[in-house]
Amino acid sequence: MSRKKKRSRVKKFFKKTPLYWFVHIVQYAVFRILEFFFSSLSGNPLERLGRAAGIFFFHYYPRQRKVCIANLQQVYGRRLGSVGVLKMAKSVYRHWGIVMGEMFWVTRNLSRENWRRHVKLEGRENLDNALSKGNGVILIAAHLGNWELLGFITALLGYQLYSVARMIENPYIHRYVLNMRTRCGQKILDKEGALKGMVQALKNNGVVGILADQNAGSSGVFVDFFGRKASTTRSPAALALKYETPIVPLYCYRLGCGPSYVLGYEPALVPSVTEYSEDAIPEVTQQVTTKLEEMILRKPEQWVWLHNRWRTRPPEESPLPPAKPQRSPDEVGGEG
Repeated sequence: MSRKKKRSRVKKFFKKTPLYWFVHIVQYAVFRILEFFFSSLSGNPLERLGRAAGIFFFHYYPRQRKVCIANLQQVYGRRLGSVGVLKMAKSVYRHWGIVMGEMFWVTRNLSRENWRRHVKLEGRENLDNALSKGNGVILIAAHLGNWELLGFITALLGYQLYSVARMIENPYIHRYVLNMRTRCGQKILDKEGALKGMVQALKNNGVVGILADQNAGSSGVFVDFFGRKASTTRSPAALALKYETPIVPLYCYRLGCGPSYVLGYEPALVPSVTEYSEDAIPEVTQQVTTKLEEMILRKPEQWVWLHNRWRTRPPEESPLPPAKPQRSPDEVGGEG
């Protein structure tokens, strides 16, 4: 029996027991305690605590640390060497710890009245120009900076935003996070079965938000991401081609404690092909992925390198080999 099937059977059995609910209630309680604690801080204390939390996870959760270092080695190994890669991995974890803490702060404290004190907005005219065509807009972004701000601010600006997100396994945490995400007017589409909602939103000239930088498994298309084939969601390209919808890149970078961020909408991508076909989807998906690469390279330490982005391999490849240095940032477009 495969390991995946064994895990599935264990999970099904676990869900039938009182232990399932007990564990999830405990997780939810810890989550709310952390949220209350982090949201009560701001400025330097919040940043210092976040940095400490990031370094703690770096040292005591080796599985994700190994993934992070392997990914950085693949992209930056030739340029930085082993010592430089390790130093950068620690920077990634420090940023990750800070942003996790600031996400708690944002969901509890950011509002229509105060968001401009914490977020610098750029390029809103690019989103308005794209919407003026009447076919809706697809916002594509990466898990970069503080990605929860992307939907929060876009909805606060008054746009009809439908964000695609995976359901959180813990039902209590899922319900709470869903309420936090939607309190500003953002609507959430469950990633499983989101197509109908996305199509309806675009037909109503709404905005669909997709984080397009994660492993898409067997349902994705394989395109180059930092010099190596990666399974990537096909949704932005397929929807853009089929419904003649503009794709607008969206970024968020952390500027400093406060919290302080910059959030911007870039000009809509000009697709290399305009007619819908299955053969055209990988080509436009590559354009989307190249743009995400470009945004990541501006602030590489702010991307989630601890995600196993290259886990799924193309059918022609053997099972995933150890990550090896491929091309340096200079070879894939410069660090920016």
